[in-house]
Amino acid sequence: MRKLYILIFILSFVQLFAQNKDIFQGRIVMNDSIPVSDVHVQNLHNEKFTTTDKEGYFTISASENNALQFTHVSLQTTHRLLKATDFGTVVVIKMRTLIHELEGVEVQKAPDITAQSLGILQHTPNQRTYNEKQLYTSRAGGFGFIALLNKISGRTKMLRKVLMNEQNLKVANYIIDNMSEFLKKELNLDEEEIRYLAYYLMENPEYHRVTQNKESKTLQFMLIDSWLQIQQEANNESE
Repeated sequence: MRKLYILIFILSFVQLFAQNKDIFQGRIVMNDSIPVSDVHVQNLHNEKFTTTDKEGYFTISASENNALQFTHVSLQTTHRLLKATDFGTVVVIKMRTLIHELEGVEVQKAPDITAQSLGILQHTPNQRTYNEKQLYTSRAGGFGFIALLNKISGRTKMLRKVLMNEQNLKVANYIIDNMSEFLKKELNLDEEEIRYLAYYLMENPEYHRVTQNKESKTLQFMLIDSWLQIQQEANNESE
């Protein structure tokens, strides 16, 4: 009888531990410390969703490598790719204020300011073509998303591969043509960033499969996952 009680206790503990591994606990804040209520939290893999309470806390069914999406009417949409270390604790997730464009404001184009107009140069400098600019910036470096890709993959090497494989280029063009609006809305990427993300991912066999089969929903999940993994790699390198 005693052995039976011990067995029941062990099974209950294992079941409780397994359940905790499938529950993610988090808290949404803005400006580093202000809790945000009524944030819509969705697991993009199992399509479960919930909302934060008045203190910003929430729990949701999730597993490692699931992607969560956080949306709010006044905040920028945020994503997080879950790691094993995210479970068993409350993870604080920061969101940023959404900047709305003002209607009815007319913006006049300012006159072009050049080295010639300022009297710095007396001659007209050579104008680089688009491809020359790409090669120049890949060597000179840059800021933001494109610099991030340079650091991870070596952008000059990546640019040389663009025309080497027609199938890879088809994958990149499919992402650019069909996923640009999604990436602008969900990840706040601009057109140049979308283009470089597509080139960065175009050799991945999984992207060949989903683009060939035109699996749009799966492709959206994969793009979010890849974007979050790129951010994690960049953070790991900076540590």
